[in-house]
Amino acid sequence: ETRKLVFTGDLGNLDQPLIKDPVYITEADFVVMESTYGNRNHAPMIDKDGNTITSLYRARELAAIIQRTFDRGGNVIIPAFSVGRTQELLYLLRIIIEEGLCSETVPVFVDSPLSVKATKVFAGNLYGYCTVIFSGYQASGTLGRSIYDGARHVTIFGDQIDIRCEITELHGTSGHADQQGLIRWLSRFEGEIQRVFVVHGDEEIAPWFASYVQRKLDRDAYAPRFGERFDLLDAESIPKAEPITLTELPYMKDLASALEALSKGESAFGKVLARIKQAAEHTSDEKRSVRLANATRRLASDLEDLAKKWNSDAS
Repeated sequence: ETRKLVFTGDLGNLDQPLIKDPVYITEADFVVMESTYGNRNHAPMIDKDGNTITSLYRARELAAIIQRTFDRGGNVIIPAFSVGRTQELLYLLRIIIEEGLCSETVPVFVDSPLSVKATKVFAGNLYGYCTVIFSGYQASGTLGRSIYDGARHVTIFGDQIDIRCEITELHGTSGHADQQGLIRWLSRFEGEIQRVFVVHGDEEIAPWFASYVQRKLDRDAYAPRFGERFDLLDAESIPKAEPITLTELPYMKDLASALEALSKGESAFGKVLARIKQAAEHTSDEKRSVRLANATRRLASDLEDLAKKWNSDAS
């Protein structure tokens, strides 16, 4: 007996400037598919006026980040090791240079982010006058995710590095298909698929996406655990995904708990602000005034950092 297995590899995103759209396949007995973006979709590629975001638009967005970094005497570092994304960023940088979108020369250096040298470059550019631009998905547990999530310190090769630089994201450069893209690709199959094996995703996302595939497409799916084995000649012996709702995912429960804590802390925060203002109005002691001013500035700085971060990624 024979069985046809189809592996997605990394399914590509649509409408990329250098990479062709994914090719659709219509027949398979088993499908092994990735789930990197199994629980979310990319932001719509339209601007505030509803116009399609072009490569020139994205180049201008990148140029603005580069310019403000150069204005403060810093460097820009963009971790982008994947095939396709590095080339796309170089394409945007070429537009910036040819269109003169920055007021000065933009020197560009490309290094393998898999090398030790690149990591040292990364560590050397985490100062306040520099900028780190993330251009794609940062997997849970990685250095990139820690920095993107707002860590103030990271450890690189045993050395603790303070993060004082600007952290930002360039949208629209993800090479992975999002949830809609994954479902669109899988929906093109005709006839029976004996099982869809969901892999290559966060340990909480892959099982959820397998459950979602079963609900959305009525296809039997399962997210294998490391080391599991299956007899493909006996499909009935292969497990199926358990129903999982978004609210049942551990990280969603954690988010709900955090929001509840935030709600409880909202009134407390208001009281803290009131006490600070009251203290400022009734103090004349120099040392107390200096301490109060420093504490207030730290609080204002933290709030400003939060505002900047949430203006870019709260959606």
